[in-house]
Amino acid sequence: YTITPAAYDVQQDTHLQVNVGALIKQVRVVEYPTEGSNEAMTVLQDKVPIDQGSMQLDFQLPNRTKEDVYRAIWIEGYDAENNLATTQKLPLQDAAGFLVAPNLYNVDTVSLRGTVGPLVNRLRLSEDGIIKRLLAISNPAVEFVMSLKGHVTPSDNQGIQLSSYDKFDTLRQTTNVKCVKSGMGMTIPTYDLSQSYLTGTLEANHAIAKVHIQVNGKTVNVLSIPPGTQTFRAAMAGKIPTALATVTLLPEDINGYIWHTYQATAPLV
Repeated sequence: YTITPAAYDVQQDTHLQVNVGALIKQVRVVEYPTEGSNEAMTVLQDKVPIDQGSMQLDFQLPNRTKEDVYRAIWIEGYDAENNLATTQKLPLQDAAGFLVAPNLYNVDTVSLRGTVGPLVNRLRLSEDGIIKRLLAISNPAVEFVMSLKGHVTPSDNQGIQLSSYDKFDTLRQTTNVKCVKSGMGMTIPTYDLSQSYLTGTLEANHAIAKVHIQVNGKTVNVLSIPPGTQTFRAAMAGKIPTALATVTLLPEDINGYIWHTYQATAPLV
């Protein structure tokens, strides 16, 4: 007598996907009134025969509102004798309403900016699972600004996440925050293995303190970059086995963080 509906997005979906047990022969979709209301239950989709364990129904919510995601929609299951056998609440989603879309965060600046959906009540930012910042969202809101400088590690850590919560403080969406940094780019010309030195050029006003050079994933050289230097060369004779090897250069900033985001690969001949 089981009913297992797939989550339904109130703004995007036009069908209900339902899996049912072998003893369920018909389903009906109903809406219960909000708590404290005197309204009666509403039938949104009358009984539909089930001839297999999985089915898809054409379905769109009537009487649309901005907060459709909070409506109480239930799916009723009936047996072969037309008896109500079970009910299951339809899980509702609103991807656009609970949207959280952070911009790239430049760790050299103070604040993270981005956009949120109209149903977002609060944002939570965490790093490696530890909550670092909370931000209440005024209603209605389109953009947000959250101060991060001094609260998160200023690196390309992939463990920074931003989550949106609804008015009942229920988690709705989580997305990663991508960090960037100015002045970390490198240009690496083709390196001839018969040469002794691999060379590179850095951006003007760069923020690179060291360059880590890896061959096939193993670090073989760490080159310090003096302040104001825009070019470098690294002794690589005998450290690269063949031109088929992969030579990767990773920049490290003055704070000691290696930025994999800005790694460069040396062309070999």
